Amino acid sequence: MKAKENLKAWVLLAEIQKNNNLTEATRSLEIDKSTASKLLHQLEKELGFSLLDRTKKPAVLTWNAKKLIPHVHRLIANWNFVVNFHATSGETTHKNFNDEIIVSFPLNSDGSKSIDYLTEYSKKINNLTLQFTSDCGETGLLNGTADIAWFGYRPKSEGIFWIPAGFQLTCLFASRKYIERYGEPKSIYELSGHTLLMRERSNGSFFPILENGQETLDISNFPKIFYGNANVCKRKLIQGEGISIDVSISIIEDYLKSGEVIPVLRGWHRSAWPISLACRKENKDEKNIREIMTAIKNHFSEHSTDNWFYWYERLNLPIESIPSIYLPAFLSKDR
Repeated sequence: MKAKENLKAWVLLAEIQKNNNLTEATRSLEIDKSTASKLLHQLEKELGFSLLDRTKKPAVLTWNAKKLIPHVHRLIANWNFVVNFHATSGETTHKNFNDEIIVSFPLNSDGSKSIDYLTEYSKKINNLTLQFTSDCGETGLLNGTADIAWFGYRPKSEGIFWIPAGFQLTCLFASRKYIERYGEPKSIYELSGHTLLMRERSNGSFFPILENGQETLDISNFPKIFYGNANVCKRKLIQGEGISIDVSISIIEDYLKSGEVIPVLRGWHRSAWPISLACRKENKDEKNIREIMTAIKNHFSEHSTDNWFYWYERLNLPIESIPSIYLPAFLSKDR
């Protein structure tokens, strides 16, 4: 069988993208590393281009491989849908949302506060159990991995219904280890000489523009950018290996409180991205689905507003650098 026709090859590629590491991907899939390497080499030969940049340690996906990832996710999701398809009198089995709802939160957000809140909230709904997962993506939502998903962008899949739920902002952060090793950039123009940590280009919320009031800066062509998922970027930030651009405050809160991580270039932040809460279109009128989506939206709106102002004051960041359009209406009017 050709590697291109072998689903295992594409699952391996998706797992490498998820872990940003071939070794971790093989552990997750429980396959031998030499077998995985042979499969990748065969796939590269058939495609005619490299999938891994092996000059990096550990090896990372090439730009061509990253462009394939959204299509790979759809391929895997469609396969999962086919093999898990159940038919009853010619119709698909309808899930009972009075019993269980699965909610997906992004890796780039500390969902613990929302999970605690929703767990308590669901007790008001008779017999409803909530389960939680992370970063299911549009394909995961469509194939049933989750019933409700939080996205940092506007989903485009035809089968998805979504509602807006505010905006998310991130500032630029570095660990004290990084500052000791490489110094702190004193102006935005010095940023090009530093290693920047950013979410993968394949992520729906990817946007390489920084803002400070009316000033903007496109960093997409800066020479030293590391792309990874939220957990990888967080780890590299804490280890002193770069300046984070779009790591959420909520997932590094303890490090900010301890002073281990500090803001740099105060006032500059990544352009805000819109939060969407989504479900499958076929379920948009389900009472419990809509109630849980509304509960998440309300909780996020209240918590994130407090979060911005709390951290901007605590870290001595200029609150006026937050464009009012990104804030809830009642706050925008007061500013």
